[in-house]
Amino acid sequence: MGNFSQLYTGYCLASSTSQASWISVFNTTNGISNISHTAGSGTPGGYIDLSSTNSVSNYIGNLTNFTITSGGPTVGNAIWVDWNNNLVFESGERMYVSSGYGTTVSGSFSIPMATPNGNYRMRVITDFTINWTEPVPPAGTGYEWEVRTSGAAGSGPTGLVASGSVATGMTMASVSGLSGNTMYTAYVRSDCGAGDFSIWSSGIIYHNL
Repeated sequence: MGNFSQLYTGYCLASSTSQASWISVFNTTNGISNISHTAGSGTPGGYIDLSSTNSVSNYIGNLTNFTITSGGPTVGNAIWVDWNNNLVFESGERMYVSSGYGTTVSGSFSIPMATPNGNYRMRVITDFTINWTEPVPPAGTGYEWEVRTSGAAGSGPTGLVASGSVATGMTMASVSGLSGNTMYTAYVRSDCGAGDFSIWSSGIIYHNL
């Protein structure tokens, strides 16, 4: 029997365990053709492929303008275009990433010079959210969290991708700027007040775009 190779001929599917926030409006302008997309709620699983019905076309040297409005709690947003058509949304193909959380963002991007005429897949996302179960009794002050590619929780900037804190009663945090096909570890600990903290709890994230 001969040797066989496993082949994957499509884009990996993004997924989410929560649709509390979703892209309710995505519009482009200044293109030869443009996208006008609206959605009243999130999609089960958090992903919908609209490539067969929604497209924007433009030419090198002309900006593509966009506006993203998110339903639900404030989030971050990002846009990738697979310019080399290798079925992977790479960090160098990220055309936009928001600098913070909000409801509506806008911006523009251009086609890279020397890009051949053709069809290219775009992916638009809301940011990543980590969730945890509140302990009993709950933390006195709140919770601190980190997302890392390396290093122990609280060990400093090396490997630290994002961090923050939320008040007691909050059991999720939004994380933007993650790269595709990358393994991250999320850490959460309780802030009990007066400088007293619990040990860090951890979970693995595989961010697949």
